[in-house]
This record gives sequence, structure tokens and C-alpha cells, in this order.
Amino acid sequence: MCIGGLSILLTALVWAAQPDQLTKDLTQKRKDLKKINKELSVTKGKEKEIRGKESSILENLYALDSELRNKEKELKEMEPQLTKTKEKIQQTGSQIFMLNKGIE
Repeated sequence: MCIGGLSILLTALVWAAQPDQLTKDLTQKRKDLKKINKELSVTKGKEKEIRGKESSILENLYALDSELRNKEKELKEMEPQLTKTKEKIQQTGSQIFMLNKGIE
């Protein structure tokens, strides 16, 4: 029985030593968790900032796209006027040429 009692005593001593290690492990795990939560919070903040910038960029892009479409529409509307103006310039040039010929 002496060996059995010694075995129980050793087991009890081993288990008694474990709470200190468990406490240390638990403390370290809490520190690690706190660090991870802080990193997560920083990452979420950066993500929020990036999403805000992305939203702003998209708004600007949509505004530029809309403005570009309006300018293209204006150009299409002005093309006939440009054609008429070119024709008038050509006619005026021809008339000037004829007047110069008539003066000579």
C-alpha cells in the first residue's frame, strides 16, 4: 500500500503544480486574445476608411461618366452646325475667289 499511497501523493503534487501553469497559460491566452482583438479593431477601422474612399471614388467616377455622356451628346448635336459652318466658309471662299477674278 505504501507504493499506492506514494503514487497518489505524486499525482496530487503534479496536479497541484498544474494550476500555476494553467494560470500562466490562461494569462498568456488573454494577452494574445487582447492583442488579436486590437489588431482586428485596427483592421476594421482601415477597412471602413478604405470603403469610404472607395465610395467617394465611385461617386466621382459616376459623375465623370455622366458628364462625359453629356459632352458626347453635345458634340453630336454640334456636328451638323460644324458641317454647315464649313460649307459657308467654302462658299464664302469661292465667292471671294470669283470677286477677285472679276476685279482683275
